[in-house]
Amino acid sequence: MLGFGDQVEVLGPPSLRDEMAAIAVRMAQRYAVEA
Repeated sequence: MLGFGDQVEVLGPPSLRDEMAAIAVRMAQRYAVEA
């Protein structure tokens, strides 16, 4: 599902939705621009 990038939303099961959210947070942290 990660291959779909921001074009997909995981609706369930809740455990998968939580895992995808955690991955998204880690990705955002990795690519964040430091000021």
